[in-house]
Amino acid sequence: MEQEYIILLQKILVVLFSVTLFWKIIKHICGLLVIEKEPVTVLVTGAAGQIGYALLPMIARGVMLGPDQPVIIHMLDIEPAAEALNGVKMELIDAAFPLLKDVVATTDVVEACQGVNIAVMVGGFPRKEGMERKDVMSKNVSIYKAQASALEQHAAPDCKVLVVANPANTNALILKEFAPSIPEKNITCLTRLDHNRALGQISEKLNVHVSDAWNVIIWGNHSSTQYPDINHATVKTTNGEKSVRDAIANDNCREGPPLSKLASYRVHCQLQVLLVIIYVIGFLEHPREHGCPWECTLMGHMEFSLALCTPSQLHVRKDNGQLLMGSR
Repeated sequence: MEQEYIILLQKILVVLFSVTLFWKIIKHICGLLVIEKEPVTVLVTGAAGQIGYALLPMIARGVMLGPDQPVIIHMLDIEPAAEALNGVKMELIDAAFPLLKDVVATTDVVEACQGVNIAVMVGGFPRKEGMERKDVMSKNVSIYKAQASALEQHAAPDCKVLVVANPANTNALILKEFAPSIPEKNITCLTRLDHNRALGQISEKLNVHVSDAWNVIIWGNHSSTQYPDINHATVKTTNGEKSVRDAIANDNCREGPPLSKLASYRVHCQLQVLLVIIYVIGFLEHPREHGCPWECTLMGHMEFSLALCTPSQLHVRKDNGQLLMGSR
């Protein structure tokens, strides 16, 4: 009897060994057959700044475009930041990211925009104490005019652009004006941060988790022009799902301006900004993988307006690498 158990155990071990060996052979063969993707060239402006410094390793690791997508990173910043920019380049090289095929650090906008497939426009002139908004805008117009012209002439024809620097909507419009050959559908800007802030305020007011509120829309451009829209917003409560308008008892809190602290709430949350950048770029590449079919996703978009929604009656889909919007 004991001998039979030993023989059975030996047979089981042989089978397990054979299966393991077969699986390793198959994986090896598949690995040989896999053709490595062509690298995607990603431009990050303002790359020597704090946001750029934290964003770049995430791109190099594949967090943004996926674990099998090689990247070439182009970093652009102003001349006074050249030394810091080269320091960032050295750190990226030292990290030996497998997906990172090359790094270009430059203060020359033409060199930075050469062959770019995705441009993340983090750089911009910040509003300093005592400055009027019009003074900031005049600075940003010159910055975005130069960068847009370089993208127009030297970027890839299907280049996708995400504008981050505030006022993002206006900067995106400037970029569109001076880069007319870039399709409008490929130009987006960052509004998700204010969307998340509105969700946070609603969840705090209703004492629910932030994941239990969705479909809030932020209209407007920047600062005091923003208007939170909760007409389509839904919240999950202990009594089931209900509209946010019904859940908020105080009528004074139902409309945009009274609800919102967005215009004055300017705390610089860098981690949030980074996650939003990654989310939006990922949404451009794989929209259905970044949000439930019923959830409203906010981004500034030159073709569709300021809000991209994916509720049941309206959705965003991807077709040949382009975002399309239409009804189900």
